[in-house]
Amino acid sequence: MAQRTPHGLANSIRLKRQLNSKCFVVVEGHDDRLFFENVLDQDKCQIEVAFGKRNVTAVMSILETGCVPGVVGVVDADFDHIEDTHPSINNLIVLETVDLEALLIRSRARSTESW
Repeated sequence: MAQRTPHGLANSIRLKRQLNSKCFVVVEGHDDRLFFENVLDQDKCQIEVAFGKRNVTAVMSILETGCVPGVVGVVDADFDHIEDTHPSINNLIVLETVDLEALLIRSRARSTESW
């Protein structure tokens, strides 16, 4: 899949939102996509990979400026809590941990299947 610029991805989402009622979840990378494909209803949500945290925040900023509804971005905290940098973008979810894997390890959720 070819990597698009934040403006290109934002325009693509804007057009797709006009054509259907699905919500969009913009994530950093393919691993995030794989995770969210397993927890979100694919009939109602479409996942878009932005290829990096900066791109997710840029896409969300562009869509926020254009008042595009039905889109949420999800990014890892990385070291924002240490560096005291917190993006102030509506509809942007910043995970509590450095990355999704750390969040899963920290979770109290346990599999019902044996490993």
